[in-house]
Order: sequence, then C-alpha cells, then structure tokens
Amino acid sequence: MLNLSPRTSIVDILPDLEKSDKPDVIKSHVISHSSGVDFIAAVNNVRQVGQVTQDSVKLFFRKAVNAYDYIIVDVGKSFSEILISILDMSNLVLLVA
Repeated sequence: MLNLSPRTSIVDILPDLEKSDKPDVIKSHVISHSSGVDFIAAVNNVRQVGQVTQDSVKLFFRKAVNAYDYIIVDVGKSFSEILISILDMSNLVLLVA
C-alpha cells in the first residue's frame, strides 16, 4: 500500500541485530516513505518464511523499541505462535476491519 520496494528484510538483518545493540542497525536498513513512515518487510521472498521465528521476531522488536516511538505491524489474517508473540509485546492492539 505504500508502493515501496524493500531492499532488505528483517530476516536479512538478523545477524547484524545479534551483533549490535545500536538502534542504527535497523534504521540503516529501512525504506522511508514520503509520509515519514519507515518500512521493513519481514521477508523479501517466500523462501525466507521459514527463517522467521518467535526468537527472531522478539530480537527485532527489542531493538526496534529503542529506535522508534511507535511500531505498526501488519500481521495478516491467520493466528500463529509468531503473531501471539507480537501481541504479547504490544502496548496497544487495533483490529482494522
């Protein structure tokens, strides 16, 4: 919906996230929209889906909360362990229908 073409994904930057505590690690990989919203995809292709785990999602969000005041996540329409982890880490959950 933002009409952006991501260069990297969360899966791609996981090794960098594990090595560094600096919030700049995430900010250097996001794409900025003209509205001021930064975007990073969870995966860039279907082959990476298996690499998204609860631990990797938790690691990403632990780092992202230091870089951003607000984090918006589009979680799709199906419940999974990863979605439940994201909901557990959330301060506010909005259901858009």
